[in-house]
Amino acid sequence: MLHNLMAAAGGFRPESEIFNDPNAWAGGGGFFFETNAGNEISPTKSLTLDAYFAGLRNISEDIGKMPFDLMERVGERGRRKAREHRLFDKMRWQPNPEMTAMSFKSSVTGFGLGWGAGVAEIERTNSGQVEALWPIHQSRVRLKRDGAGKIVFVIHAEDLNKENVTLPDDNVFFLNSWGPTGHLGYSISAFAAQEVGLGLASQEYASRFFRNDATPGIALTHPGKYSENAMNDLRRMWNTDHAGSGNAKKTAVLFDGVTANAFSIPPGEAQMIETRKFTVEAMARWLRIPQHKIGFLERSTFSNITEQNLEYVTDTLMSWATRWEQEARRKLLTPQEQKTMFFATNFDSLLRGDPVKRTQAQKSWFNMGVISQNDIRAMEDMDQIDDPAADERWIQQNMTTLTKAAEGPQEQPAFGNEPEEEAEALQPLFLQAVERIMNKEKKGVAAKIGKKDSVAQIGAFYETLEANYIEGLLPVAQAYAKQAGLNDPEIEVIERASAFVMERRALAVNDKDMWTAEQEVEALMEAIK
Repeated sequence: MLHNLMAAAGGFRPESEIFNDPNAWAGGGGFFFETNAGNEISPTKSLTLDAYFAGLRNISEDIGKMPFDLMERVGERGRRKAREHRLFDKMRWQPNPEMTAMSFKSSVTGFGLGWGAGVAEIERTNSGQVEALWPIHQSRVRLKRDGAGKIVFVIHAEDLNKENVTLPDDNVFFLNSWGPTGHLGYSISAFAAQEVGLGLASQEYASRFFRNDATPGIALTHPGKYSENAMNDLRRMWNTDHAGSGNAKKTAVLFDGVTANAFSIPPGEAQMIETRKFTVEAMARWLRIPQHKIGFLERSTFSNITEQNLEYVTDTLMSWATRWEQEARRKLLTPQEQKTMFFATNFDSLLRGDPVKRTQAQKSWFNMGVISQNDIRAMEDMDQIDDPAADERWIQQNMTTLTKAAEGPQEQPAFGNEPEEEAEALQPLFLQAVERIMNKEKKGVAAKIGKKDSVAQIGAFYETLEANYIEGLLPVAQAYAKQAGLNDPEIEVIERASAFVMERRALAVNDKDMWTAEQEVEALMEAIK
């Protein structure tokens, strides 16, 4: 059943001669390997191993669901989506009349992973333009060279009493996995056959163990002799009342001297649980996929799960995305189009990471004039702001637009005071903020001295104090910089906060008063200027 379902994902395009027979959808069984575990493994049978199936499905579907866009270079560094090109909608949404891009890409990628190559026929018009792409079951495909030494693909259909079809290389989309020749890729299911065989053997053993275990759970004994009929009646009565999960934990009533003795599971049989864990880890290594992606969470934590997801994109998915991009450029674009156009997989949704880091990155890009407010809203799938200013790029020259910055320095409005006078007016606010930080430090350190693990507690306290310094002094510093016509002092305040905490930690408790609040304000003001 599973094999037929997998085979139905591929085949020839319906219009081809061979495909007039619906049975052509059912690809051949392919190669088999006999393993040391005593079972035969093929690419299709390997999919019955849960860990292998989960890994293959994750990679295939993640590649399939990512937008695959045709891009055009604009100028020296720019690029845009070539939405008007005939291939844009075809590769983004529907490569043929019967399949979505998700179904097509995940199917071809799955064959590339499990069989070593994913194959699709490129149907072309009379003028040579791409009309559709149809996946072909890999078990029917053989790669060879013709008399002229050119690569061709022979599609076998002897089992359907049909003639074989030979397709030129230009009409075949060929997504091969890593391999020695660059043409034929290694099949993971073939090289991992021993691991898959062990996993399937333990999986089958576990099923048989719990369904039809030869070890009895309970032995009923009697001091006297029972006739065969009496023993059968006792056994039937016991099974009726206590066998099966629905009768678990029911109270047993024994009579006439009958006693019940429970059997335990032998340690060797209980070890099959560890064997199944090992199989999951092994499949993760073969597929180069984080273990949590196939449901194994023993080594995953909240602190490392985000980084593992990013590594999954860069280490696992990126290589397959690159194969798609390069093969599509080579086979689907004309030589002239290849000079200015290319395909790109959009991984933005998978590379978002945690919200805090993503917001910090967007803020930096916005302050550098890289993106606009509407660009950020587009990244977060939010509605656009209906205001031209929301599409402008801004930089930190008192937050002006790139256009105005190119026009040169603008005359600044008179604030009525020189920068030194503005500093003098804000001096009390700076002083109050620093005094609050120092008072908090004095109380916090005093409360932790002498306590168990005081060194670690004081270290953690100073990390919090650094954040308090930035929170308390940054608004005042920004107000001063705005009035004085200076750049945003955020970086300077952060650097000063780090220096302040480092200097304070180095001072002994009795020496902390040597550095006054006035001196700290003076140091901060100097950094801002």
